[in-house]
Amino acid sequence: MKPKTTLILLAVMAGIGLFYWFWGVRGEAERERQEDLANRIVPVDADSVTEVTIVQNGDSVLTYKRQNDQWQIIHPVITEADQDKVESNLNAYLDAEKKRTIASELTDLKPYGLDRPQVSVHITYNDTGKTVLYVGDQNPTQSGVFVKREKSPGIYTTAKKVLTEGQKDLFDLRDRSILHFARNDVNKIILTRNDGTKLEFKKLGGDWRLSDPHIRIRNSQISSILSNLSSGTAQEYHAERAANLEQYGIAEPSVLVSLFKDDTIRVATLAVGNSVDDSDSPEYYAKDLKRPMVFSVKNNVVSNLRKPVFDFQEKSLFDINRNQVSDISITWQDTTYQLSKIDTVWQLTSPSRATVNEDKAATLARKLSTMRMDELGSYNNTSPGRYGLDLPWMEIRFKIAGSDFDGLLIGDSAGDGMRYMKLVSSPYIYKIKTSKLEDFQVSTGGLIVINTQKATLGASQE
Repeated sequence: MKPKTTLILLAVMAGIGLFYWFWGVRGEAERERQEDLANRIVPVDADSVTEVTIVQNGDSVLTYKRQNDQWQIIHPVITEADQDKVESNLNAYLDAEKKRTIASELTDLKPYGLDRPQVSVHITYNDTGKTVLYVGDQNPTQSGVFVKREKSPGIYTTAKKVLTEGQKDLFDLRDRSILHFARNDVNKIILTRNDGTKLEFKKLGGDWRLSDPHIRIRNSQISSILSNLSSGTAQEYHAERAANLEQYGIAEPSVLVSLFKDDTIRVATLAVGNSVDDSDSPEYYAKDLKRPMVFSVKNNVVSNLRKPVFDFQEKSLFDINRNQVSDISITWQDTTYQLSKIDTVWQLTSPSRATVNEDKAATLARKLSTMRMDELGSYNNTSPGRYGLDLPWMEIRFKIAGSDFDGLLIGDSAGDGMRYMKLVSSPYIYKIKTSKLEDFQVSTGGLIVINTQKATLGASQE
């Protein structure tokens, strides 16, 4: 085939392909879109809508407007809109289909409640185009409502959703977020309370710690705070622009919570004031310091911020894996029992030399890895002698590969079946149930599975 003929055939095939695309594929999609619009009561594309005003029983209730690709409420106040709820509200009107044609010519509107509609929705599209959807009474079977579009004679029934959405007000469609922030950005939280306490939480790696006292924090506790602040909602708005914050207790807040990213950049601050009522689970006045309104929040939001420090603390004594433990030292009843894992086999190295019952050693390592404190003794008064920790009732130490010995000291009775204790690596005093220590009340005979060598370790090595 000649090259010229080949080029002509290729051009013809390309032309056929373009014709099929524009007339067939794109044309079919456009025809389906036009058919869909023709069956709608308000044949307007959602992307073209720039403003909506909802009128209920003749009174203008709400106006939202598209600004920089975001919906903003501009009446009766200027405030942020809940984007999802506004989109759902708008789509209820634009997706409303002609379920049944009641009249195709102008007729008396009164039988359908359209002479004085319950709801009128004024829609502006492409900036200058305007249309109004009137919503009247429910039909006799209450399966739908009568609707009519301005300057159109047709009366139709459609789904009741247009009435439900048309009855929404400012509170329903506004952004009711307590604070605005990106949760994953937050790596520092400061809680300042009116009892004089100031708690500074910092995220180090994947874990949260408290600066003073310097303790590990349960990540779930911080997650709960951030969840409440990011997804919780205002329960009621008490002032759009409060001139006097003292009446709400916000001028000197009971709790001030500040969120930071990159350690120094404050991204959000919530001030919590007085309780709104005297119930067992009251709501509290609150204010986002970046916004002018005063609103109320649920009790659980505030109670989370007021928890005692010990409630935030990680209760596990040691962040270790039991398989990492290579040495265990227990001082009990004036005797120190030293256990070491040598070539994967546990050995008693003091006060005598012998192979240790593997199950017993594994139990001790597991108990260390899972041991938890039960109550707080003191973060402040940490004098060991006050709690019998200068001459401990029991001392438990352990070592993991490549580390120094850590462990805990057990002191005097703290009542209720507990004893005072402290970590070797920390000054703070806690309480632990004595029952958790029973496995550590060992004896030479209880540890050994083979003969005890009466000689000391030094002598046996000779």
